[in-house]
Amino acid sequence: MRYETLKADKYGYVQIDAKKYSTSPRYANQEVLVGITYNQVDILADNGEIIVQHERLYGEKTKSMKWQP
Repeated sequence: MRYETLKADKYGYVQIDAKKYSTSPRYANQEVLVGITYNQVDILADNGEIIVQHERLYGEKTKSMKWQP
């Protein structure tokens, strides 16, 4: 797994390899830690807790959205 610190946009998405993955609305415009493997993307809070998990996108899909209120 590789880790990157990325800044979410105003809608709460982070961009990895031209694909967008949702965080949570409360993390909009904030930095989050992202764990990336070949098949999964984990969005992590400062304390290491997983905010949301996504399947890694390949092919033509460009966005994965799982909103956590």
